[in-house]
Amino acid sequence: MKLLLPKLFFITLLISCFWIPENCFGQQPLTRKISFLEGLSSDVVYDLFVDKQGLLYLGTAKGLITYDGVHFDQIKIPETLGNAVNNIQQDHEGTIWCKNFANQLFFLKDGALRVEQKVKALLEQSDTNLVDFCLIKNSKYILTNKTLYHFVSGKIKPVYELKTDSQDGFNSITYDKESEKLYVSSGYFLLVFRNNILIEKRALSKNQKILEIFKGEIAYCTKSLDKSCFIQGQTISLENSGLDTVFLNRLTATKDALWLCSNKGIYKFDEKNKTFKNGFLKGVRITDIVQDFEGNHWISSLDEGLFMLPNDKIRELNLTSGTKRSYMCIAMGPNEHYFVGTNDGYVLEINNSGKGIREYKTKWEDNIEFVTFIGDTILTNYGFFKIGESAALPNNLYFGKNLKEDLRGNLLIASPSFGGLISRKLNGKHNFANTQNKFKEIKYGPNNLETLIFRNNRTESILFDPSNEKYYYGFIEGLFVYSSDGTEKEIRTADNQPLIAAEMLLNEDGTIWVATSQKGVFLLKDDKVVRHLSVRNGLSDNNCTKIASDGNGLWIVTDAGFDYYENKTKRIKNAELNLCIKGITINDITIFKDFIILATNKGIYYFEKKVLSQSILPLFNFTDFLVNNKKTTPIERLSLKYNENNINIKFKTIHFKSLGNYSYRYRLIGLDDKWYTSVSAVQNVNFLALTPGVYKFQINIKIGERYTPIQEINFEIHNPFWLRIWFLSIVVLSIIAVMYFIYRWAEIKTRKGEELKEQLALSQLTALRSQMNPHFIFNVLHAVQGLIYSNQKSKASDYLGKFSELMRKILDTSDKNEVTIEKEFETIDLYVSLEKARFDNDFEYKITFPEGVDLNNYTIPSMIIQPFIENAIKHGLMHKVGFKKLDIKVELLEDVWCFTIDDNGIGRKASEFINQKIKKHISFATKAIDNRVKLINKLTNRVIDIEVIDKKSVDYDALGTRIKIYIPINH
Repeated sequence: MKLLLPKLFFITLLISCFWIPENCFGQQPLTRKISFLEGLSSDVVYDLFVDKQGLLYLGTAKGLITYDGVHFDQIKIPETLGNAVNNIQQDHEGTIWCKNFANQLFFLKDGALRVEQKVKALLEQSDTNLVDFCLIKNSKYILTNKTLYHFVSGKIKPVYELKTDSQDGFNSITYDKESEKLYVSSGYFLLVFRNNILIEKRALSKNQKILEIFKGEIAYCTKSLDKSCFIQGQTISLENSGLDTVFLNRLTATKDALWLCSNKGIYKFDEKNKTFKNGFLKGVRITDIVQDFEGNHWISSLDEGLFMLPNDKIRELNLTSGTKRSYMCIAMGPNEHYFVGTNDGYVLEINNSGKGIREYKTKWEDNIEFVTFIGDTILTNYGFFKIGESAALPNNLYFGKNLKEDLRGNLLIASPSFGGLISRKLNGKHNFANTQNKFKEIKYGPNNLETLIFRNNRTESILFDPSNEKYYYGFIEGLFVYSSDGTEKEIRTADNQPLIAAEMLLNEDGTIWVATSQKGVFLLKDDKVVRHLSVRNGLSDNNCTKIASDGNGLWIVTDAGFDYYENKTKRIKNAELNLCIKGITINDITIFKDFIILATNKGIYYFEKKVLSQSILPLFNFTDFLVNNKKTTPIERLSLKYNENNINIKFKTIHFKSLGNYSYRYRLIGLDDKWYTSVSAVQNVNFLALTPGVYKFQINIKIGERYTPIQEINFEIHNPFWLRIWFLSIVVLSIIAVMYFIYRWAEIKTRKGEELKEQLALSQLTALRSQMNPHFIFNVLHAVQGLIYSNQKSKASDYLGKFSELMRKILDTSDKNEVTIEKEFETIDLYVSLEKARFDNDFEYKITFPEGVDLNNYTIPSMIIQPFIENAIKHGLMHKVGFKKLDIKVELLEDVWCFTIDDNGIGRKASEFINQKIKKHISFATKAIDNRVKLINKLTNRVIDIEVIDKKSVDYDALGTRIKIYIPINH
């Protein structure tokens, strides 16, 4: 345990390739260089400015650039005579102004710099140069070589002019808001104005004075070599600071400090001692320094771009050297000096005042993985040394990852090929009871060192618990513990998984912290897991490499970061964010009181634990809301058309300490309630072809274990008018109305159809009546009676048989709408034959059918032909004197049946005359058939056409009547 105590002291370190004994360490704040490797387009930076929103502006040789901690954005300059800009300011409306070295004043609008045209015209007319300018409320002061102008309300008026023939010229201008004084320097004078009135004129030594306001008072220095500065009403000598031979650039005030920017670094003003001290970046030409909302300081240079000073309480210890080294491990020796192992095989001894004492060089130019001690002997993985003697002790053994001492004079050894015990004397036999040769023993190394092997596996870590005399070995296959009697036990997780221990740490209460590969950190009590830290409860990564305890919590180095676990709250904090060490590899960690010391690949850093409490969340704001690639101003709830559904939401985050080590979490409620993540480099989110609906876009930032408040934008994409409620209501009502009208139309049509059917049935009944009218029946019966009286019984019987057959057929078809042509003409033939009996032998009739046509396959409306035949006989032939002839012809004309009824009677005109003379109305059958044809045409898709032809002689004498009935085919 004594060998662990040296890690309880504060450490200051410096590394050099060529070590010079007694050389003193130089201390400076931790700075991070940010240049073209991080995206900065120019390493020549003249000026810095932080705007009201926290964004950093850089005036560079290539123009105006902004930086938000992740992105460098170049501002466009449409009209320019020179890209290099400086003197960045912001007016009361938030507009950024700057100037270049070619007499042009710019303002930033719509993402581009615009030339101030009135100032341009003034400079051209007066043939002078723009020296400086200053923004005050809603006005500007323009400083040229000889004249001070006031630019307000679009008008430029001179305030003060130097004599044109004098050798004096203006240099600088600044404004004190508290006293409302405007200060202007020339080569010989300092002029003080209030409300454009000169209230003071001080004589100055000849030189270019750069003005600055510090705590309400004017301060200035000469932009050249000088022996003094003027601060808080006093002349401050630079000789005591060793700066009297240094070229000065300017004095710059930040929140609570005044800085001197020079060609040999930057220096902070000590108000108490009235001097400049703590200079750093001494090999860099510094031009400006500003402080952002997080407390970071940004330093610009003429050669090396931009530097970030995250916190002047985070210190870096280094020795000026031309060789870069990584620092792999650190331990305190029995002489209370610090011993640091490097990546090139050196151990550096440093006293606790930061002074280099000695360098110990091993034979290998490789990583020193551990430094430990036995008495005054330094033990490393590549050799042993006596403290105070640089020469290595004779030993050619490689001791792997680590050596630890037990209470029996043994050393636990973590070798790449085994884990076991050797004698601390490095000769002779170990002191461990290997009962019944349970464990293998070998001769190790060229000196045949007797070695006890617990397991022949790569060993990553070792630990000895003196209170229980237990030996812990972190093998590549798992964590094993051995008691002094040789009992072996494997410690596994709660779900029975092996523990691959990268490092182990014994606490005062006997519990053991175990940092593992791939599974996080475990706390063991009585060789059982009682606590587990992983990414699930805030650890930056499950692959842990180093751990250190400060009594109140555990510092954890992982592959992805640097975390702190607080025992009291059981919460994990991301320590890397406040330290601004993203990209720096921490190789070892040690603790002294409230100071944390890190050995890294870049240097040795130390800081107070309270630095972690200074946590500032990122600044987030929406920048653009694009709808179909057109900018739209988001309001409380944006209303969009149905085809305005391609949304691009742009945003910007400002956070510097994290160096982009944060992520976004966002979702679009209305599309998907699931949260999505994206890296800090993302600056917009696209949603394409959104369907109509109400949406809420929510976004916040996860930084370490914390989340920023949720920011949101509400918008609604309306349905097209044909899908809106009012239109759908109209459509539904219209459909209901149409359905109602259709229903009513169908109802009326059905009713009319039923009426037509009734009328058709009635017409069929009428046709039936026409065929069975009393006159016809009387005539038939009278004819039968005459045959009987004339003793023509056979003819009477035959005639009566035909009559009964006719009645049967008529009755058989009376309930049918359609009958076959063959059946229809069977009935007609019977009817005509019965009518023929009424005449003497002067009446003949003929029925002709088409050949090769089966009339049984075609139907026509029942009783449709007979009434026309009846009319031909009754009205055409009955009154004719002489031979009477009736021709009935059936023809198939493509898709129409043609029924021709041709008689040689007296004609229609003569028949009408006879009927009128005897006062007889039109045949009942004629009216009935006319109505029936009309009904059939309405009820069916067939149109029956009737053509009546009055046959005439050359002398226009009536020769009879021909009727043609056209009925479309119906199979």
